[in-house]
Amino acid sequence: MKIYVAGLPGSGKTTQTEKLGKYLNLPVAQMGVILRKIAVEDGEKGEMMKQVMSTGQLLSDEEVAQIMGDEVSGEEYKDGFVMEGFPRTEKQVELFNPDFDKVIYLEVSEDALVKRLLGRGRMDDSEEAIKKRMEVQKAGFEQVLGCYRDKLVKIDGEQSVDKVFESIVAHLKDES
Repeated sequence: MKIYVAGLPGSGKTTQTEKLGKYLNLPVAQMGVILRKIAVEDGEKGEMMKQVMSTGQLLSDEEVAQIMGDEVSGEEYKDGFVMEGFPRTEKQVELFNPDFDKVIYLEVSEDALVKRLLGRGRMDDSEEAIKKRMEVQKAGFEQVLGCYRDKLVKIDGEQSVDKVFESIVAHLKDES
């Protein structure tokens, strides 16, 4: 099974992806984790990634699709996975579409998102970077969700972490 957990920054998609991966015994492919690993590498690639992340910029669709495609081409992903952080644009869907079985969208208000993000303390979470990421991601996100309309499940992401997870699992059980 291939599942995409989607949501804007701060929606809880990383937490839910990890919980779902453990629950379903599937590997997780998290774009943010992959990019942060690159950012701590020595050399030009690591420095470039640090700069991109600290200013809230996004990589090109081609770069992101290549990074995620490389990640999930490994043997551990052949039987399925839980993915988050990709795709974020319609072009990314066109460049690399893992043919998800289910797309779970965590709905959270903008006020709640900003509050959550400021509380995480990550290097890429300055208020300016948060606002820029949200603005850029909102622009293409509705189109991405439209690409998966027939596989889309919307979950109230403002519930507690456990309640959100219970809602996801209940929906997956209803579908099987």
